[in-house]
Amino acid sequence: MVKAVLIRIAGYALSSVLASAFYIGWIIVEAGPGGIRTRAVAALIFYLFGGFAATLLLMTLPWALIVWIAQKRASFRPIGFLCSGTLCLLVIGCIVSSLSPKPLFVEDQTFLEGLLIGLERQGVPLALSGAILGFGYWSFAERNQRDNARSYAQRLESRY
Repeated sequence: MVKAVLIRIAGYALSSVLASAFYIGWIIVEAGPGGIRTRAVAALIFYLFGGFAATLLLMTLPWALIVWIAQKRASFRPIGFLCSGTLCLLVIGCIVSSLSPKPLFVEDQTFLEGLLIGLERQGVPLALSGAILGFGYWSFAERNQRDNARSYAQRLESRY
């Protein structure tokens, strides 16, 4: 059991790194004029202070709930993790983006306006990063766990 938990933690960490790399790459490409180094620094600053890093930290509890549900349902397939990652990261990312501090030159906005602005500006990279997170988690953690459980069940059946 401890091994399974460690594998799931490592799977979440690895898939978070992949999703972060995709998100930073997207921001580098999307950033305005300037050299690649300037855009990379801007993307890292935006990653750290724009809400994506905080989103990945805040997503650990909902993700644990998703994994628990997946354990209870044997039919929870890779597409379930992909869709769960997309939806979860998109919703939490837009909420965090709406709540993150804004520069003084940005006019005041309500929470809902901030949420919609976050969805408009970051919706596609957040959704794709969430899909990468979900599918990456399944690839790193759950696929091996389910294969091991199946082979264990087959070994038990062959004994009797």
